[in-house]
Amino acid sequence: MPLAETLLISILSSVTVTALLVFLVRRYLGQQIDWQFKRRELAFEAELKRRQQIDAHFVDARLGIYPEISQLCYRIRKATNDGMERDHIAQWDDELPLMCSELTPALIRWRYYLPPALFTRLHDFKRAAQDVAGFHDVRTRPEQLADREAYLAGREALRPTVAELNRLHDAIIEGIALEQQGGAGV
Repeated sequence: MPLAETLLISILSSVTVTALLVFLVRRYLGQQIDWQFKRRELAFEAELKRRQQIDAHFVDARLGIYPEISQLCYRIRKATNDGMERDHIAQWDDELPLMCSELTPALIRWRYYLPPALFTRLHDFKRAAQDVAGFHDVRTRPEQLADREAYLAGREALRPTVAELNRLHDAIIEGIALEQQGGAGV
């Protein structure tokens, strides 16, 4: 009996010590894993909050510049279309070259706030507007003012550019509207 009793005590002691060690190691490892996940969770939450703040900044910036974009593009398009119906360059809106020149620095200011497709459309619109402004500049020079045939020929040659300007204007306004509805467009 002493041998069986000693053996039984030995086994029970070993099982108890092993169970206690397994319990302690398991608890320690569980706490370490929980701590690691908690630390990563806090880091992910901080990163998510930072990105949400950046997104909110971009949304606020876009909401602020979209009316400015719309207004400037509309004014350029309207002045161009009105001018195309005039019989003489002197009847065009004198503000047209100034409006067109406002577009370049505005695009530089807006570049990083705009979706790439919308920026590309605006850039193409600016190029068409610059062509119109160039036509206006050449035709308003004193030596050119009296040449009605040159004006009419130049106006006819400008029609495809004006058609492109109108198409781009519509695409820009549509893109802005879709962006404001949730970024589905552009």
